Amino acid sequence: MLAYLENEPLEFQTLIQLAIFTGARRGELVALKFSDVDFEQSKITIERAAVKLKGKPVQIKPPKDYEVRTVTVNRECLDLIERLREEKLRQAARIGT
Repeated sequence: MLAYLENEPLEFQTLIQLAIFTGARRGELVALKFSDVDFEQSKITIERAAVKLKGKPVQIKPPKDYEVRTVTVNRECLDLIERLREEKLRQAARIGT
């Protein structure tokens, strides 16, 4: 599965790898910010989740059962996150505000 993932867009590669290696829920993954990543300690803090209810806008809430946690991730995940951050910065520079 991971070999096939290499052919997918970087954003999906990062989400799937994080799902596999952190056990985070979908809403927790999509609510992650780059500031939640500690590259020096190889840790990610999960402190919010995105929730979408039918007919309502996406809301950001604490994780299920208010379970804020920090998980350790491998170097490969951190490299993907760093590549994604660089890609998003390039997109922002190209598109502007």
